[in-house]
Amino acid sequence: MAKKKEERKEEELLDSLTHEMAMSVLRKLCADKEVRRKLLDLAEAELRKVDADEVAEEVFDALEALDVEDLWAHSGRTRYGYEEPSEVGHTMAEDAIEPFVRDIAKYRNLGMKDEERETCRGVIRGLTMYENEGSNEFKDWIPDSVMEIAASVVEEYGEHNTEEDTASIKSEMERD
Repeated sequence: MAKKKEERKEEELLDSLTHEMAMSVLRKLCADKEVRRKLLDLAEAELRKVDADEVAEEVFDALEALDVEDLWAHSGRTRYGYEEPSEVGHTMAEDAIEPFVRDIAKYRNLGMKDEERETCRGVIRGLTMYENEGSNEFKDWIPDSVMEIAASVVEEYGEHNTEEDTASIKSEMERD
């Protein structure tokens, strides 16, 4: 019983660290070469856990969470002129998937080609799924944007990858 209480206290201690504190602790641990190697192996293993279907669900959910009320609040007549709702909606959709696009670049920069490809595949699947199955009112205001964004993601991917890999990503847009 005392051991479980001690373990809970240790967990609470670790959970109470801010991101900056946790990074500081990790950097200090990395001073030991054996510990550093183990930490790097664990970090790499975590980064390699990419599932295109999970990414697709997260992209879909991010787009489904967009609120048409926010679109209306930021479009139309403003003190700076007129903001076209479809343009504002396009920007909002791009912003919603930006974290996933950054993940693609992160994997590319780390030289993790398989994870880059699977993340990109998931983004395209999620965008395509939203295009075909999205049910929020927001979607009605961005009729062409979703597939334009998908094409842009594929184009960016193609700038850094082979034609064969890019073609396999493009095929995700044509599924369903």
